[in-house]
Amino acid sequence: MNIERFFQPKKKVIVAVSGGPDSMCLLHNLLKLQKKLNLVLIVAHVNYKLRRKDSDADQKLVENFAKQHNLACKVKEVKGFSLSDSNLEAKLRKIRYDFFEEARKKYKADKVVLAHTLNDQVETVLMRILRGAGLRGLRGMLKERGKIVRPLLDFNRQEILDYCKENKVEFHVDRSNYDKKFFRNQVRHQILPFLEKYSPDLRLNLKRLGKLTQRDYDFIQKSAQKGLKKLTLEDTKSGLVLDYKKWLKLDPALQYEVLRQAVLRIRGNLTGIKLIHWEEVISVLRKGVGNKQKALPGGLKIGLRSGKIRIDSN
Repeated sequence: MNIERFFQPKKKVIVAVSGGPDSMCLLHNLLKLQKKLNLVLIVAHVNYKLRRKDSDADQKLVENFAKQHNLACKVKEVKGFSLSDSNLEAKLRKIRYDFFEEARKKYKADKVVLAHTLNDQVETVLMRILRGAGLRGLRGMLKERGKIVRPLLDFNRQEILDYCKENKVEFHVDRSNYDKKFFRNQVRHQILPFLEKYSPDLRLNLKRLGKLTQRDYDFIQKSAQKGLKKLTLEDTKSGLVLDYKKWLKLDPALQYEVLRQAVLRIRGNLTGIKLIHWEEVISVLRKGVGNKQKALPGGLKIGLRSGKIRIDSN
């Protein structure tokens, strides 16, 4: 598995390892690169305590592997959750990503390395279709996003399992991956197999959709970033003021994306902001009537005042 291009020599990297085949395969591959690139590997593991003895066994496997190869291993134990909790996937995901970022800052690491595979990518694209995602969401997961890299995104699950078998890499199978309570598991074990009866090439088509969408969105995003610079009249810590007349002349796709890029500039993320929120904002701005504004999740307000678009965090 050629994943060298994702890493620069003499860097520290946080490797997210659950103990499953994907992350153990990733860690084993990184060990090969460690000497060649003089990398410093720090293993990060989250034990959610959801499967009791099995969760502890996963932790022990990861810790023992790290110890065997003289790697630092940082573990976060999480208590207070159960498999019956509502919105559990999103809650655990936030805990996981926050922990990885904390570890990256603590060790002054260059990257956080995740073990998502092509199977995960296909599932993600389909999940987002079912949830009504826009162009940005249909890209699926990115191989590189900020400090996060996903080197295995082009490799399917069978390739991972074959690698583990050939290289005698020990791993554990998480039984919760078969729990139909989780939406991803429903997609993996029920929806995808059902749809493949009618579209045998569905996985290939979803992979292609993600790549084509990413290509097109990248063009729109870069165009919007250039447009935002031209439209910006005031840029302060608390907000932006944009030229309303110039914004109105933009293509509708760029109108949306310029506002997204503006919010990203101020807030750093788009968490909690959904398509319906953008549609409400666009509707208010296009009407161009009076001094009206809409509140976005996270405390931002976007509105039209004195003939200018104002985006404020206060």
